[in-house]
Amino acid sequence: MTANLSRADARARADLVADVSYDIHLDVVDEGPTFDSTTTVRFLAGQQSATTFLDLEALEVSNVTVNGVAAPRDGWTKEPGRLRLEGLAEHNEVVVEARCSYTNIVRRPPGVRLLRPT
Repeated sequence: MTANLSRADARARADLVADVSYDIHLDVVDEGPTFDSTTTVRFLAGQQSATTFLDLEALEVSNVTVNGVAAPRDGWTKEPGRLRLEGLAEHNEVVVEARCSYTNIVRRPPGVRLLRPT
């Protein structure tokens, strides 16, 4: 579970980041306790070469690109579930491919499952 965002972290990120949009693709076709996720985040940064983070609760991260350039996956830490972003431009696009787990599986009659992704 991701740690709570501190008020100071929230304020610093809000002062830096604007016009945020998300494109989220979840591959939930396969049976099992996990699914693949590809998320694209687009935003403006108020400072060139700034540093911030994305909240990311996942089991593993397979690929990260920032503005089309591969980023080191070691910028992601499972606890507290954050992906560090460095050297931002004015206009930014971050693409994250990850394997995630369901947080709740509710059993229904045979063949029917309700799943809630993290």
